[in-house]
Amino acid sequence: MSLQSTFSNTFHLRDFVDTVTDDPSRENASNYVEIHTDANIFEESSFYSPNVNVEPIRTRIHAYLTRE
Repeated sequence: MSLQSTFSNTFHLRDFVDTVTDDPSRENASNYVEIHTDANIFEESSFYSPNVNVEPIRTRIHAYLTRE
């Protein structure tokens, strides 16, 4: 019997969300959403150069929402 890994990611979007709609790729499936937002990459002390131009990335995030 093999064990399957479960991966979970956490995004802190708070003030950056433009819209949240039903996920168009999953018809009639509750709790699945598509989030439209610009993902921002912030400078980090060990990974930053003034020669790199950082712009927001237009993003669609597909997610399944649950209650805690």
